[in-house]
Amino acid sequence: MTGQSRNLQDILMDRVKTTQDLAAANVEQRRLNQKASGMVVLGMKDERDGVVDEELEAACDENTEALDRTMEKINRLEKRLSDLDEELRAAMEKER
Repeated sequence: MTGQSRNLQDILMDRVKTTQDLAAANVEQRRLNQKASGMVVLGMKDERDGVVDEELEAACDENTEALDRTMEKINRLEKRLSDLDEELRAAMEKER
């Protein structure tokens, strides 16, 4: 920021957008976790059957990377939300 205070409406609009983005990231994280669980089951079946499925292993690796990226995004959004809450608190105190 350039040192100028933003109005409450702008802060709240950013907060709503960040909350929506965080919700979407959490949905994606859940989807990827469910996918990972399914791949674990397939991997256990392959192991039991003595099969090596390189495509499944590659898909598991890709999913793990996607889970990591999504968690990083969630962490960034949570930090952004915290920063916005602090900005909102400061702006409300200033208006008193």
